[in-house]
Amino acid sequence: MSKSMARDIQILLKILTYVEKMKNVLKRYQCRTSAEFAENEDCMDICSFCILQIDSLSRQLTKDSYEAVNFISTGNLVPVRNMIAHDYIKLNRQVLYSFVQDCCQKNSFEQVRDRIKYCQENKRNRNS
Repeated sequence: MSKSMARDIQILLKILTYVEKMKNVLKRYQCRTSAEFAENEDCMDICSFCILQIDSLSRQLTKDSYEAVNFISTGNLVPVRNMIAHDYIKLNRQVLYSFVQDCCQKNSFEQVRDRIKYCQENKRNRNS
């Protein structure tokens, strides 16, 4: 499927669902610190799955949308994804927790939301 703003909207909405899932699981398992996170394998597993999904989805975004979302485009997503996918047994739990925290920050949510709004507005303008 070709990359477009309409497609970006769908992908970004799905990314938001995974971010929300991570926020909810951190709250549900009461993982407020790196140590609490490192001790809770269920929480780590769910967050790791979400990161793998976000990585996969982000590869389908247009270049502009990809670059507009900092927690995806800063270069941290790929190494964390590789750590999860290729060396989960020796996973650096502090690095994983730090990345999860980056994803769950209010400004990360706002960047995705703002990009969705931008894509919606520009998609309409192209169709007019």
